[in-house]
Amino acid sequence: MILEIKKFGTHLISRPEGRDAALVVRHQFLDKDNTQSVMLDFEGVMLMTPSWLDEVVQEILKTVEKEKLTFTNAQNSSVKASIETVFAS
Repeated sequence: MILEIKKFGTHLISRPEGRDAALVVRHQFLDKDNTQSVMLDFEGVMLMTPSWLDEVVQEILKTVEKEKLTFTNAQNSSVKASIETVFAS
């Protein structure tokens, strides 16, 4: 499954907004059988904070194995830094 992150906005800043997005992802996009892979597509995202991304990623990792989570169009420096920060721990 490809999840287009820009559907949540182009400026993804706060943890509460990330939590709202995470709930949408959980209820509308994720299979409960833990067999799918998820690709986060960051095309069109201009600004993103690690706290926003952390909320979404942590929700995805409740049902999808870490190895099945991938990223595309993550060249934006804000997106790249957020991914590095979230996965550094």
